[in-house]
Amino acid sequence: MTEAEADGLRANLAAVDVDEALALAWLAVRDALGLEAHVEQTAGAAAMSGRCVVEMATGEGKTITAALGALLFARRGRGCHVITVNDYLAQRDAEWMRGVYERCGLRVASVTGAMDAPQRREAYSADVVYVTHKEVVADFLRDRLTLKACVPDCRGVTGLLLTGVASGCRLPAPVLRGLAAAIVDEADSVLIDDAVTPLILSAPDAERTLPAGLWQQAKVVADGLEAGPDYATEARSRRVRLTEAGR
Repeated sequence: MTEAEADGLRANLAAVDVDEALALAWLAVRDALGLEAHVEQTAGAAAMSGRCVVEMATGEGKTITAALGALLFARRGRGCHVITVNDYLAQRDAEWMRGVYERCGLRVASVTGAMDAPQRREAYSADVVYVTHKEVVADFLRDRLTLKACVPDCRGVTGLLLTGVASGCRLPAPVLRGLAAAIVDEADSVLIDDAVTPLILSAPDAERTLPAGLWQQAKVVADGLEAGPDYATEARSRRVRLTEAGR
């Protein structure tokens, strides 16, 4: 398929209303996979396009339902993330649904933990991206840290961008293209159970990094201490306590 043909298909999908777009997506599934989406799948996609939570029983076909919904969100050019449980499913579902998206003029990609920043940036530029919630949140935080390093005295992404432009600073290209829409598999687990666990990124602080020689001196001192006279170990708390002689 040429780029012009893909643009034409994408324009057709964007020009129609949700019902017609869903019908075109249904045809794309039939042509690409040789399968006819069931009523439960098309109804689920329509509900998701209305920003509803959809519960589906095992075997009702969540993968196709998510693809239909992603087509509805991504057809206007802002992109959609399909949040999967793990890297394997992200890769598998993206490849399985590739023909469906291509028949609608859309690009699909997956992001996994093994990818570097340039690979991630290229993948996120696709119309539909399959990725785990941990990866997309980590990439969002990394983008903020990168921008913060350029404009350290500003808060918030909008403020960072505006301040950087006003100051003439050449800001690095973010990895994420944006966060327009997402379809979340296992939404109850991701949005409720996992939401109470913070995702933290750490980076070395040059101002607080101790010189290498200090660690070497500490090792020399530690090697000269003798268990018993100089220090005692507490197995239960996994702590080491210096005695008076050891001090």
